[in-house]
Amino acid sequence: MTLRIGLVQNGLAEDCQVFSTMEKKPNVSFSGDKELFQSLEPLLSSSLPQEPTEWRRSYGRIIKSVHVPASFVSFGKDILPKDGDYRLIHQPIFHTYWTQCPDIDTYKSSGKEGIEAWMKTLGQHNITDWMIVLVETYDFRKSNKLIPRTTVLDKIRSDFGSKHADRCLSVINPLRSESRSAGSWRGLLVNFRLLLLIAYDRALLRFEEIIREQREKRNQPGWSFCQYFLLQEELAFVLHMLGVYEEALVQYDELDALFTQFVLNSNLGDTPKWLSGFQASVDCWPGLSLSKTLDVEARKKIQQNDISLLQFRSYLFSRQCSMLLSTCKPWEIAQRCQPFLQNCINELRILEVDSPAGAVASWVFLCCVEVLDTCARFNDTSQVEAYSLYTATLWAYARDKLGELGELCGLMPGCETTSEHLHTVVLLSAGIGDTPATLAATRLRQALSSKEAFKKQYLELSELAISTFKHIGRVRCAHEIGRDLSSFYRRLGDLTSASVFLRNTLHSYDEDGWLTLAAQTRIQLAMCYRDLKDCKRYCKTCAAISSTPHLDMSTRMFYFEEMNRLLEEHKSEPPWTCRLGDGFTIDSVEVRVLETEDSVEAVVSLTSLLPADVTCGYLQIAVEPVAKEGNTDKFISRVDFEELKMTSLKAPLVERFDYKQDRSLAQANVASKFHKTVCLRRQDSQLRPTKVVTIARADYTNSLRTANVALRPGKNTVTLRAKTEEPGSYKLS
Repeated sequence: MTLRIGLVQNGLAEDCQVFSTMEKKPNVSFSGDKELFQSLEPLLSSSLPQEPTEWRRSYGRIIKSVHVPASFVSFGKDILPKDGDYRLIHQPIFHTYWTQCPDIDTYKSSGKEGIEAWMKTLGQHNITDWMIVLVETYDFRKSNKLIPRTTVLDKIRSDFGSKHADRCLSVINPLRSESRSAGSWRGLLVNFRLLLLIAYDRALLRFEEIIREQREKRNQPGWSFCQYFLLQEELAFVLHMLGVYEEALVQYDELDALFTQFVLNSNLGDTPKWLSGFQASVDCWPGLSLSKTLDVEARKKIQQNDISLLQFRSYLFSRQCSMLLSTCKPWEIAQRCQPFLQNCINELRILEVDSPAGAVASWVFLCCVEVLDTCARFNDTSQVEAYSLYTATLWAYARDKLGELGELCGLMPGCETTSEHLHTVVLLSAGIGDTPATLAATRLRQALSSKEAFKKQYLELSELAISTFKHIGRVRCAHEIGRDLSSFYRRLGDLTSASVFLRNTLHSYDEDGWLTLAAQTRIQLAMCYRDLKDCKRYCKTCAAISSTPHLDMSTRMFYFEEMNRLLEEHKSEPPWTCRLGDGFTIDSVEVRVLETEDSVEAVVSLTSLLPADVTCGYLQIAVEPVAKEGNTDKFISRVDFEELKMTSLKAPLVERFDYKQDRSLAQANVASKFHKTVCLRRQDSQLRPTKVVTIARADYTNSLRTANVALRPGKNTVTLRAKTEEPGSYKLS
């Protein structure tokens, strides 16, 4: 069997005319009294799609409620399907015959012969989906006469519809008597819709069997995926025409999965001959175009087996998007976009497709922006909430690819544009092409035109990505982009903006306990403070970096020396205050009352995380009086902070065993005693070793003190002492 898809014999012009619009209606042929039908055609065409009809398909498929429009063509042998021609969207699937015979004699003399010839032609082409319509004119003068025993309709049914009485109908001409024809006209519309859907159900069953046979031949020599693609796409066209958009989308999804499987299999074995055509070098990368219904040029290339991988993937995804837009699901377009792009990049790698530098990045950018622009045209609030989760990642992806192009074309701040960079810009702009003229293509050309335009586009995309991530509660992702954006601002020389983004990112890492990332971000922040000549903040950041065990010793020592240098150079009054929770940890405190000396001393065991020895001029612990409760004289003299930490992590749990009826154990679990207690969220339930808090200086009027203390890296024991002047109860603060 020869597989012929598209109007190959008539050339591209006719093909473009057919496929330029997808607002096509099912074709229905008419024969018989043409003048009669043409007088009724406007009313019939407008009435058919007004009410939905249940489409009960074969094999227990889901019942669909569809509106059935129709486009009528004159009957002739040239419009009937031929062997191997599977253009269902162009063929009349349902055939009608229209006649008006006032009496049986007229029917026998002229009407019957025409119907017989028509039925014979249908039989020669194995067509069983037809309908004969007898149009009668209501005569008021004959209303009181007796009805004849045999009517013209009875005779037609006897001659042609003995087994298909429902296909022979009678209707009163609505143009002659509107009030009398309402019931019969309504019955005609109902039967017309049902019979038309039955015709398509039969045609699609036969067509699906042909598709199945072709798919089973996919491993045979000479099989072509492009021709098979056009065959199954014809089924998608018909389903789309009938308004069954979800099932049309399924056809494209199956083609997508089949092509992907071929590519993956080629990585493990022999590459089919047809697949080698997709390994041609990339010479253009126009991106997606979701504004027009069908890309005729791309479809022509598929027919000719002369399409690149990027062009084919763009065409297939645009068709999937068209189906999703028909079902008002823009959020699913955004959801599918990034996996689609990453899958294409992977296929380019597997097939070893050569492409100019920046071509794939340009294509990805164009696809992202086109999808985002399409989603932005939907202003429904519920839809915006649904697709914001996916548009956020697309904004970030487009921003990354634009940054990649900026590095390649010398548009990043601090880069000097050379002739090679200009040549790359010209090459990329040429690869985008002039058609289709999308907003994405315009934006990319503008971004590549100058450094100022690039900066504007890059910052705009960054802001959109950050704001969208924050809108959906993905603050960590927003801060990660902010960290990357700080590098861009540093290259611009805007150190203040860079430091703001780094501080926000550092705060997020500290909150989540991501210590390695926090340490790396602190180094970047320290460099910003150094270049800003902000000595105080630079010194504090150096202290935090030198205390970080997640960095190598050479880095810690460098910033430790920087801290000491700054402290020597800037002996300000009042002295700088800095929280050193990162540099020292208190392990335990033991308080002793020395009654013989009228004094109190505290033995503090602490760990220094600094990489070298430090000498402290003095150490103090503030003491606050507390009101005495009860008559007890008991007091806590020693606190071990490590034990407190371990105790605070213990949850009050109880064992619970569930038994079956035979007393065998069904399951065992543990549960909290306080089952009504609301569980803490993740960021609240973890330890935050570097949580940023505001420290207020305590009142050191009463304090324990020691002077000239040398603290070594690791464990240290320090004794602080104070004279007791007033009796009472005190606590360390």
